Amino acid sequence: MKEGLTLLFTRVCLAICALSPVWVSGQTQNCTFPAGAGGTISPAGSVALIGSLSPNLNRTGESTGLDLIQYVFTNPNDLVFDDFSNKTGPRIILANDNGRVDAGADLGLERGDEFCVFSWSFSLSILQRQVDTLYNSEFLEIPCCLFAEATQGVDVCSLLASSGIIEGTDLEDFNDIVDFAVAYGIQPTFASISFLVDSFINVVPPGSPCTAGSPMCYATSNTSCFTVDTGTSTGFTQLLQAPGISQWQAGPNPVQNMFQISFLSQYNGPLEMEVTDMTGRLVLRQKEAIFNGKNQFELDFSGLAPGYHMVRLITPEWTTATRALVE
Repeated sequence: MKEGLTLLFTRVCLAICALSPVWVSGQTQNCTFPAGAGGTISPAGSVALIGSLSPNLNRTGESTGLDLIQYVFTNPNDLVFDDFSNKTGPRIILANDNGRVDAGADLGLERGDEFCVFSWSFSLSILQRQVDTLYNSEFLEIPCCLFAEATQGVDVCSLLASSGIIEGTDLEDFNDIVDFAVAYGIQPTFASISFLVDSFINVVPPGSPCTAGSPMCYATSNTSCFTVDTGTSTGFTQLLQAPGISQWQAGPNPVQNMFQISFLSQYNGPLEMEVTDMTGRLVLRQKEAIFNGKNQFELDFSGLAPGYHMVRLITPEWTTATRALVE
């Protein structure tokens, strides 16, 4: 057994000396894209509701040659320091293909918190080829997984497997990359993840049969940041409290057609509902009457322009308001 291990590491050392490998952290310089190549997303920032944390994000611009584009969400209030890359940055909370957070997503964000989002274009196929190469190839009669462990001091393939990446086709998106990075001991910040991605192609010596052979390229867009407003994970907005009023609900949010408002009241009297767009322009007004007990009203939003709107409920006794996102 001892002789076998000695032979293994002798072969590894000979291969390392022959190929002069380095752990490369600047792969992107081999495929540098011009400024703006990652595209531009808008709006640049706004208020977002829990239950629909991001408004519809519009992305313009191309990233030629990169086969996957995802939106990466970060929490700027949750900074983590990474010993591996020696950088501090906001923690990544998720990535997806549409720039929205599902209503049921629990990201630990509360009213007043912030989150930021940018688009990341990258070559997932290159990472998939590298994973398959590690699992399926050999170098000097040594499985590439063992070779990577010998050169890096880390059982890379076991970490991939523990992240659910058994072969290249299991590496489906940015979240898988983050899972692997965390298993590797890297903090989930974009600076750290990009450092790993830059280097991943060389977890074994460049040019060996254990290397997929293509540089890893990626491009990022601008960053948009949002402040979280009040809401619930069901998509119904909680209005501000008013005297003698309880069990507020308003929704759905986002809304396409009818926006419903319901509450219990100890108050009888007139009610006026006003809807204004984000410029303050009045776009809808509706008069109703409130009675002691449960009240429910509907506002027809079907003719309103997409975007955020302010909904105000006005009585002689109190006024309250909420925001609604029209799709």
